Amino acid sequence: MATFEQLINDTYRILWESSDNSDSYDIETVVKPYINRLISQICKGQVKNIITGEKYRGGDLPFLRRYQNYQFIMEQPLTEEVAAGATTIMINATNFPATGAIYLEGEVLRYSTKTNTSITLVDATQVSHKGNVRAYPLYALPANISRPFTLFRNEYDDSYEIEFEDIRFGVRGSIGYSLVMDNSGNEFLLIRGMCNEDRLQLFYYLNSVDLVNNADVSLLPDTYAFAIVSNIVAGTLLRETEESEIAQPKLIRWYAALNDMYEYYAQQTKVNRRTIWLRNVNLRTYWNWYYGKRRQAVRGVQIV
Repeated sequence: MATFEQLINDTYRILWESSDNSDSYDIETVVKPYINRLISQICKGQVKNIITGEKYRGGDLPFLRRYQNYQFIMEQPLTEEVAAGATTIMINATNFPATGAIYLEGEVLRYSTKTNTSITLVDATQVSHKGNVRAYPLYALPANISRPFTLFRNEYDDSYEIEFEDIRFGVRGSIGYSLVMDNSGNEFLLIRGMCNEDRLQLFYYLNSVDLVNNADVSLLPDTYAFAIVSNIVAGTLLRETEESEIAQPKLIRWYAALNDMYEYYAQQTKVNRRTIWLRNVNLRTYWNWYYGKRRQAVRGVQIV
């Protein structure tokens, strides 16, 4: 992946300027914000051609796809009553992670340490809870996750990743879930109705975040990062400084390259969707067919 420093240097190379002494294109107030803005627009599929006004709409971009494995942990009843303001909860925490969070009667409580018989909370409880009330382990969402994302039950290998171009197409299922939030605004996944040690996989897309440090890497593959980002940013800056004769051919060429990228990935998605349509199946049965006998009964639920 291209680093922030590489994209900055490549932009100045196209501009025939130096990042150290450029009067027209200040690195902090001009070049860096332009690079971050364009990368974000590309990842969201919201790029506008500043010459023609044409809008480029991107779809499924596989380099933004990620997945995370979870192992389901059964809820546990409190072994003692909990008073309001308590920082320790007595519970069978044998299978709980070393640190994490629980959902207890509407409260999202993060804990910092645990033993087999108790957990120590980061913040005190707001209300009291009776003994034998069930506490549900929570699952942290990955950083920079975008919506929609999809949760699957994985009955096979923890390392298995579904190789499909658009996981958002035609997914339905029966896993019980909800999203809950703690007092600091952190979101967690609350899952019910599974068996202990069931394996789950969360498929999602990354949100683009601003590059800050020189070593920060762009989400775009090198081919597109250097060919598209640096050139469109440089062309835009040249056009804004009244060097449109130089800028226009660059922008025409690299907007076309951006459109080609979107069309390439869109075509891959169309191939898979056509396969589903020709076989008259939904996504779930398509996977069963695609992976054969070793990939059966995949269940999913769409979270919007």
